[in-house]
Amino acid sequence: RINWVLQLFGVVGPYQQGVAWFAAWAPHVAHFGAADNLGVLFAAAIDAGGPEGEEVFQILCASGRNEHEVGGMGRHVTRALLSASRPDGWQFVENLLLAAQREEGLRQTILETVDEAHPQAFRRMLKLILDQNLARFSATVRAFDTWLGYQWDAVSAGVVNKTIEKMLLYLEDATARETALKGKDAEQVYLALWSQAFDDAVAVVPPATELLKHASAEHRFVAAHLLDQLHLVASQRSLLIPLEDEDFRVTSRALLGFQHGADPRVKKADLFERLEKLL
Repeated sequence: RINWVLQLFGVVGPYQQGVAWFAAWAPHVAHFGAADNLGVLFAAAIDAGGPEGEEVFQILCASGRNEHEVGGMGRHVTRALLSASRPDGWQFVENLLLAAQREEGLRQTILETVDEAHPQAFRRMLKLILDQNLARFSATVRAFDTWLGYQWDAVSAGVVNKTIEKMLLYLEDATARETALKGKDAEQVYLALWSQAFDDAVAVVPPATELLKHASAEHRFVAAHLLDQLHLVASQRSLLIPLEDEDFRVTSRALLGFQHGADPRVKKADLFERLEKLL
């Protein structure tokens, strides 16, 4: 949150304007990451309601349709409408996605923001991708790479659709998720962990940490992969455990979690001790 505020200052600082003005001028004063930061601000304004919130919503919709005299389409539009709590905003973005056709850039912009959207908007978008077979587009595959860290280069639409079906199942059915966590298929274990983390990242740290003791190296690997993705202090502490794993694939995956330096709240002495044992 602190980083968001600091980055936001860099965009809004030079201008003495209200949030509606920024909704219109966002494509001219902010790009990429800065546009995302503004999108979060716009989502908050929309959810706050009142005349200002409605004005921001209408400006963004007009910008998305390229009908606004100043505004235009960009990540600030998709980020705001998908993050806010208005289903009509989600529907607007869904319509944009369906209308994209051969516009891979637009499709990519939408899909790369949807995993950080409102939880229900994300579920709706998964269903839309499945129902409309949008997995046939390369931007959809790339989005899944971003969401899951799968590093797919090229896979069939059938593979993507099966993954979506499992994600939806685990997002909506806690019993199915628990069954998968106890199963033998490491990929399903990972998808179950990921789905639980999507709604509550903190709650998934204990079961993921417990899986670091699993007899299967594949299970330990996906647990380490998920813990690194969380970027939490508790999850990074857990990553100290697989630094002593007997399988170097698991150890190397855990090391990636420390490649940019450990969180200052993780004891450096513990990290160095495990690295010395590894060496």
